[in-house]
Amino acid sequence: MYPVTPPSEPVEFGHGKDLPALSIDAEAVVGAQGTLSPMSGGTFSGTQVIENREINGSVNIASGARITFKNCRIIGSYGASGSGYTIKCTAGGGSWLTLEDSTVITRTGAGGNTTLTKSLVSYGDCNVEGSRSLFLGGADSMYPGLDGEGLIPTGDPLVPMARALIEDSWIGEGERAPGAHADLIQIDGVDRGYIVVRGTRFMGYSLPQGSDTLTTRITDPETATMHSACFIVTFNSQGGTITRADSHHIALRNNWFEGGNWVTDLGVSISPIEVTGNRYGLRCNFGMLKGEGISVKEDNRYGLSGETKRGGNVVTVSAGDLV
Repeated sequence: MYPVTPPSEPVEFGHGKDLPALSIDAEAVVGAQGTLSPMSGGTFSGTQVIENREINGSVNIASGARITFKNCRIIGSYGASGSGYTIKCTAGGGSWLTLEDSTVITRTGAGGNTTLTKSLVSYGDCNVEGSRSLFLGGADSMYPGLDGEGLIPTGDPLVPMARALIEDSWIGEGERAPGAHADLIQIDGVDRGYIVVRGTRFMGYSLPQGSDTLTTRITDPETATMHSACFIVTFNSQGGTITRADSHHIALRNNWFEGGNWVTDLGVSISPIEVTGNRYGLRCNFGMLKGEGISVKEDNRYGLSGETKRGGNVVTVSAGDLV
């Protein structure tokens, strides 16, 4: 399944459209490569750089830790007593997690598991970044509920210092647990933000329930079951009397988005939010992009020609048409 010889040099991408549509092809150019030494999951603390490892079991980032995984494959635990996450960065203290050239695999359906399992969960003042990485599986691939300006320099004019930065990566092979709301990236809560996602490919499709992500892949996006969304801002999981998310300082740039109900749903977030240079596949249930708080919406276009849905109606578009 995995390449045995890493590329001589990292592959450079300028846009999410440059990454392959299928995960089995994408893993040849992003994510962990080569022979990896086994290592157990657990809690990681202090300042550490972990390289060339296959980590079996969930990863927890301790308060205040500065942890970097380079060329690592992290395979989350599963089962009826599973942890509910593959990577957890919620302990606070300004902790900072970096994934470089790494693969994160969540196995929601394996072993008969029906528990909602997320790939990467981050809250509060934690900082999370991923580059040239591959995220497979999970009822949510990423679930950031992050507050305030972060520690990660991005070079982005809207969000120069981010809490979360995802770039040049591939996200897909979503999973559903019975009755679960499942997205690739879900920002949940009130007053969340300072997030930059760029140059990344989102393939918003779900594996059949009960599948093991290690052995099952989506091979035909034209017929695969669609996920809830590729990128969504919500507040419903907070309970109580909350009526708005009011998330802000979100930049989505030069990504490929495909599959879902509303493919990119910024919900009731507020300005500033910038959505620029993205390309969209044809498949969705309702539409490609919505959100009342989008302050800049430029050059978001279809990447393919054919039939798609818009507001519940089937329409024909050409590659390059504005979304």
